[in-house]
Amino acid sequence: MTESSVLYGTPDPTSNDAETTLSTLRAALEERTVSPVTTVEGCRAELDAGDVGAVVVTDAFSGTTATELLALVRETDPGLHTVWLAADPSADAVDAAYDAGVTTVVDRQSGSAAHIVVGALRNALGDPTPVERPLEEDPPVDPTPRETTPAHDWSEHAAILDTISDGVYALDSDERFVAVNDAYAELTGFSREELLGERSSTVTDRIGGDAIDGLREALDETSDAVTFEADLPTVDGRAVPIEARVSPFTTDAGDVGRVGVVRDVSERRRLERELDGILERVTDAFFAIDTDWRFTYVNERAATLLERPASDLVGAVLWEAFPEAVGTAFETEYERARRTGESVTFEEYYPPLEAWFEVNAYPSETGLSVYFRDVSDRKRADQRREDRVRQFEALNERAQRLAEATTREAVCETVVEAAADVLGLQQSYITLYDEESGELTLTAEADATLSGAASSLFADASSNPVWEAFIQGEEIVRPDFDPVGEVTVGSLAAFPLGEHGVFVTLSPRPDAFEETDLLAAELLCANARSSLDRAAREADLRQQRDRLEAKNDRLERVNRINRAIREITRVLVQADSHEEVERLVCEKLATIDPFRFVWFGRHDGATDEVRPVASAGDGKGYLTDVTVTADDAPTGRGPAGRAIESGSPAVQNSILRAAEFEPWRGAALSRGFRSCLAVPVQHRDTQYGILSLYADTPNAFEEMEVTVLSELGQSIGYAVNAIERKQALTGDRSVELTLDLPDLDAPLFGFVDGSDGEFHLENAVRRLDGRVHLFFTASGIAFERIRPHADASPTIERLTHLSSTDDTCRFECTARESTFVSTILDRGAVFERVDVDDGAATVTLRVPRTTDVRGLVGYLEGQFGRVELVSRHERDEPVRSSEAFEGEVRSRLTDRQSEVLETAYSAGFFEWPRKSNGQEVAELLGVTQPTVNRHLRAAERSLFGLLFGD
Repeated sequence: MTESSVLYGTPDPTSNDAETTLSTLRAALEERTVSPVTTVEGCRAELDAGDVGAVVVTDAFSGTTATELLALVRETDPGLHTVWLAADPSADAVDAAYDAGVTTVVDRQSGSAAHIVVGALRNALGDPTPVERPLEEDPPVDPTPRETTPAHDWSEHAAILDTISDGVYALDSDERFVAVNDAYAELTGFSREELLGERSSTVTDRIGGDAIDGLREALDETSDAVTFEADLPTVDGRAVPIEARVSPFTTDAGDVGRVGVVRDVSERRRLERELDGILERVTDAFFAIDTDWRFTYVNERAATLLERPASDLVGAVLWEAFPEAVGTAFETEYERARRTGESVTFEEYYPPLEAWFEVNAYPSETGLSVYFRDVSDRKRADQRREDRVRQFEALNERAQRLAEATTREAVCETVVEAAADVLGLQQSYITLYDEESGELTLTAEADATLSGAASSLFADASSNPVWEAFIQGEEIVRPDFDPVGEVTVGSLAAFPLGEHGVFVTLSPRPDAFEETDLLAAELLCANARSSLDRAAREADLRQQRDRLEAKNDRLERVNRINRAIREITRVLVQADSHEEVERLVCEKLATIDPFRFVWFGRHDGATDEVRPVASAGDGKGYLTDVTVTADDAPTGRGPAGRAIESGSPAVQNSILRAAEFEPWRGAALSRGFRSCLAVPVQHRDTQYGILSLYADTPNAFEEMEVTVLSELGQSIGYAVNAIERKQALTGDRSVELTLDLPDLDAPLFGFVDGSDGEFHLENAVRRLDGRVHLFFTASGIAFERIRPHADASPTIERLTHLSSTDDTCRFECTARESTFVSTILDRGAVFERVDVDDGAATVTLRVPRTTDVRGLVGYLEGQFGRVELVSRHERDEPVRSSEAFEGEVRSRLTDRQSEVLETAYSAGFFEWPRKSNGQEVAELLGVTQPTVNRHLRAAERSLFGLLFGD
């Protein structure tokens, strides 16, 4: 036996109980040293310093329980025998002590407590090394009964064993019962006498071979106590659930026996079943793990969430069953709970199960209780909310970009980019409504994958959701949209953009759009509508500004033209010939931007060619390279030919694109000409030529420019006419023309031709408003027979009877504007004689020598069809007519005075006796008699002043 010492732990070694216990131990173990210790540190020091074989501890020990101190001793030296002298220990306290590794628990209030402790210490210190022999091999049995001497006398412990509520038994080396307490006998249903001396198989055979075989294997592998649970069948047929703790011991003879403590755990099993039921009713998943991280319980919900049967998990090590959890928050937080003894709560994602778990873990002495739930839906919802927040932030940023977009196209591109990048709607499109074509036109697309299908949606307005959304102004969502063409469209959502168009998003998957996606898209479309409205307003403002700027430019150009026209007008007043007028007009106009080249041409009626007679500007030989006519040939279809034929301005604002400009396009473009205008130069019905202007920009001739330049053409025509009239008045020679009109169909003389008698045109007076007073003398016909024919004539406005004799009558007819008489008068001609008979007329005219006789004849041909020039005679005297006289006194008479004076004279106001009085002249003029009298006196004073050299 080794000379190991025994430590006795007591808080006060001087107390009576401590002194008594020390004396008993020292007397019984006289060869051993029994030393008291009062602190944990003292106990550790003794263990470190010497050879300690056993430790005995009382209930209280310096703030540390006996169980905690003995567990510390066992951790320091697992081979030490530990004894707890407990004060009336409960069954749970005893179980906890054994679970902590205490070797022996003794109730110190028992009368035999000292003997039990001494016996246990002697047994432990006598030979701590157990004899190695397999338990399952029974020793040979002598078939002849004989008396055996027990290796250990248990009679002295009988009273102590009966005080223990749990069943206790002892087996010798032959596995025969050598000690049994009443509690064990009651559990098995045998009497004590029936068991003592019998083999353990008497009871163990009822339990079952597997459990007993496992127990024997465990005992063979260790010298420590082995605990197991089983159902113990009793003699009366019941099965009692038990928990047994079996420990080997060495007898005084050196044999190894076994002592067992058996507890009825029926109540505990009932409580466990109730606990299992409670746990199964827990809505959260739950599992329990012991101190070795082994699953001890897994409820059905936990098995479902972990996707493992509970039977596979119970007994398995957590980190081996779920190796992916190592190194994650699961491991970190569970270990922190075990280390600190405090519960932990956390959330973690477990990739193999693709799930988020919310975990609450509660530590205990036996391990961890873990409650957890699958919060993947909530986490996904949280993630979606976070995504939506980020989406709305991104949409807000895109809204800033939308605010910067200045065109509808830029707005649409920004919207579809935002739909794809921010909302994940990759197949997004915007189609805008075209008012001119009445169609929805694809304007922007995020992805062209389904653009063919999208285009087909926009084309047909009869029955498709895109047009439906546009017309109704409501959101249209089709989660199971039919295929379009060759592309399968599973889902469609269309959002109207007001009067502008529709935002469309497609997906090949059915039910692809969640409610949150549609809400975000609706928000994006609301911003798009606002931006499109703003872009439209800004476009309108830009168009208005552009139109205003263009109008201002045109006004400025027109002002420049007007300034030039005023200068031209001053020049025209001073001009003495056609040639001077034509040259000065071209030179002045060529200095105005954007006119680059100007030329003046006259129409040759015989050849229909338009001959240039004057030009100015940067023409660079243009007129020598081109031919212009006024006929149906290609060279007559340009602006100049059309203006001559129509008598109206002809505009060509795009020389490059105009097909009718083909004969001159190359020559014009090579000289920088981009647009052209041809203006007829005419006065009343007389055309004097054509004025052609070329600009270096397209669309240079808008309505305002054309109007102003057309008026300029009339002013030039008036000037040319004035020059002709001046030449007629001041010239020394004249020309007498006799013309035959064989097919008279002129409305002016139709009423004359339809009446019997002879007519002589005495005078023709033109009024300021353009109408002409014609004064006739008729013989051989009464005035009453003339009136019906005049009333039927469309050119006769009024017929007035002036006087009558037996054979003649005088009358005045007022002809409407634009008669050939006006044209004759404009050319400075005088009607010498007009004879009308049987649908034909002979007209004798006296014209200035400078008159364009060919042009005059051409005009008459245009009026009467066929005109024959019968004779032309040069006369030495100038043309003297009422117009000539009017020209001489023009500087003295106003236009109104001339009109009144000539009308009164022609009406016979100055004859004696008077043929017309002042009232009648006033009626002819449509004024009052005092007005006529005032103008007559003023005209007489001017005329007499001229006659008498005033």
